[in-house]
Amino acid sequence: MVHLSVVSAPRELPRAWDGRTVIWGPWHDVRTSLVWHLPPADFACPACGLIEESPCAVGTVRPLPGETTTVQHEKRLPSGRTYWRTETRAATPVLALFARRCTGCGHDQVHDRRTDEVWDLDDSDYGPEGSTHVEGSLW
Repeated sequence: MVHLSVVSAPRELPRAWDGRTVIWGPWHDVRTSLVWHLPPADFACPACGLIEESPCAVGTVRPLPGETTTVQHEKRLPSGRTYWRTETRAATPVLALFARRCTGCGHDQVHDRRTDEVWDLDDSDYGPEGSTHVEGSLW
């Protein structure tokens, strides 16, 4: 008799981030020389303590329907004088999220470049609503 074991597929990253759809790229092994220049704690998994460079994935955050952004352009008059003009445009997708997954325990961390915050994901982040900020929480 052959004994089979169940191997679960790696879980997918959250499909939404604060209500906005996220399109995640594939996982990549990132090998750099940073491990020789930074303290080991910078690479340690916060869940299990494994010190190792982790695979990374990049997430593109899509704007909400009707969401806009404001941009400024420098304009020049024929006289040579310059001024700033503010325009409101439809928001575009932003490459903003960087995820890393521990190869030891599978713990995921996401760095949001827009806010420069790092989030440790838990089971609630993988549900149908994706990852959402819980008002009143510390993290």
